[in-house]
Amino acid sequence: MENKSKKKLAEHKAKLQEEKRNIIVQQNLSRDEAIERQKEVLKKIKLSGDMSLSEAKNEINRQLEALRKEFSKFAAVLASEISSGIVDKKSKVD
Repeated sequence: MENKSKKKLAEHKAKLQEEKRNIIVQQNLSRDEAIERQKEVLKKIKLSGDMSLSEAKNEINRQLEALRKEFSKFAAVLASEISSGIVDKKSKVD
């Protein structure tokens, strides 16, 4: 009888160990899945940030180009006015 009890106890312990292993495996899988989800979220955030940064750079470049064109026109007008002023002064002196 004692032998039978020891055998049942050993079987019970083996089942408990197996259940513990299964629980640990399941916890590890759950943890790995959570880590992968976090990586995906971070990747999406990074891509979103990169896209926003890229869009901001493009907008800044567009604005700079517009300002360059505006200043170029302004410089041409200013140069024309300066040269007209010089010609006017020169003709008055002559």
